[in-house]
Amino acid sequence: MFDSISYSKGVSVIRMLNNVVGPQNLKQSLVKYLNQYQYSNANHDDLWDTITSQINASLSLESPIKDIMNSWILQGGFPVVTAIRNSTTGIVQLSQRRFLFSKENPGNTLWWIPISYASDLNPQLDNTSPKFWLKNEPETTVTLKANHWWLLNLQQTGYYIVNYDEHNWRRLLENIIIFPPVTRTQLISDSMDLARANLLDYDIPLKMLTNLAIQDKDIEFLSHKAALYKVSYIYNMLISSPIHKQFQNFIFRIFDNAFTKVDFNDQPHDEYLVQRIRSLILDWACKKSESSCTNSAQILFRKWIENPTQNKIRPNVQKVVLCTAIREGGEVEWDLVYKHFTQTHSIFEQNILLDTLGCSQKPWILNRYLDFILKNDTSVRKQDSSRIFKAVANNPVGYSLAFSYMRKNWDILNTHFGSGFSIVSKMVAELSVYMNTKYQLTELENFKNTNINSLGTSSQALDRVIETVQSNIEWMDHSYSSIEKWLSEQAHYYGLQK
Repeated sequence: MFDSISYSKGVSVIRMLNNVVGPQNLKQSLVKYLNQYQYSNANHDDLWDTITSQINASLSLESPIKDIMNSWILQGGFPVVTAIRNSTTGIVQLSQRRFLFSKENPGNTLWWIPISYASDLNPQLDNTSPKFWLKNEPETTVTLKANHWWLLNLQQTGYYIVNYDEHNWRRLLENIIIFPPVTRTQLISDSMDLARANLLDYDIPLKMLTNLAIQDKDIEFLSHKAALYKVSYIYNMLISSPIHKQFQNFIFRIFDNAFTKVDFNDQPHDEYLVQRIRSLILDWACKKSESSCTNSAQILFRKWIENPTQNKIRPNVQKVVLCTAIREGGEVEWDLVYKHFTQTHSIFEQNILLDTLGCSQKPWILNRYLDFILKNDTSVRKQDSSRIFKAVANNPVGYSLAFSYMRKNWDILNTHFGSGFSIVSKMVAELSVYMNTKYQLTELENFKNTNINSLGTSSQALDRVIETVQSNIEWMDHSYSSIEKWLSEQAHYYGLQK
């Protein structure tokens, strides 16, 4: 299966397997496996058998590798482990269920789950080998000594997330900055996902996010990337709501150190992570029209236009600069960037320019850009059409225009690109970024029903979009009012004017 789920889930499951059997055992097993089955066929059972023969003499597991691993690769999704500790006895009640963002019934799916743990009394966060297993059963108990905080699934080596009791979540958010970056990332990621699924109050992840953003003076990449990635979902869901400005002010208030400290002074000798941090932070800092980042980006753009050869924009920040200039500008800026697109021979730069041309806030410009998809008299290659559509659909001003364009030209698009390529299905997959109303869901369902006989390879993509929009609607139903209330309660501290 060559799809995004196989690649993303596969690497996480292999990382967990590596932690369970040990790096050396896994490496030697893979060497044997590749040698034994070279020039022939093999499947996952053959891999599990090879690993079993390697570890039999050196490692004792709770169950055969085949049983453990099949619970991960033959079942959809992954589990959430709920952990509730009795502070008097130290007994932790553990239970598992499939994790879902939607209200859909999680069913009775069970996994073999490796559990590692640490606490303030035993803060060895590097000892990630399993201390015990949740053995393909709904629940179990374990005794864990702690005075203040405790953690499960150290360094997130297991492919699952953990939901603690409220008391422990409060202790963890208070101490977020004492943990190493990978643990901070795990806590932010888990808590934000749990809140999105309505399994945790948003008060916990938002306060954890605040503590991290304000206290992390070094602007560590991993935790900031996770934090801003998770925040982007809320940001997108609120994009058309009355409280969007308040939420934006909140983000800019708590990340003020990062947004102020990181600038456009990108240097060729900068380390890779420094370059990643710069592009990550600037992408957010320039979202606000009245920010210093936006002003700096516009200055760099004007210099580049005056003399593109002498005032080159570093590749690492080029997308932020051009997107900001086009968003804040009009037809002149758009035409200048498109002219540069027609003149450059760099595929890498062409891709950046195609992305940024979709940043305009002018509907007529975005509609003109969408028309490039079916025109033969432009410099845009046929295979880049889905990139144009994505650039417009991922724009708060453009997503409805993109959907309208698709509905209007559905038959023509399918004829133009044919059923043998995934270009149209890639376009369909980009429709749900900002959709979160019942009206939008109805429009999608009507579109599906109207074109049921011509969906072809786009059918799966459209089903996923509809499922995502249903989940977005559920999120708005259970979370919008709580976030509105939270922002109102925090307004005195964060200066969250409406």
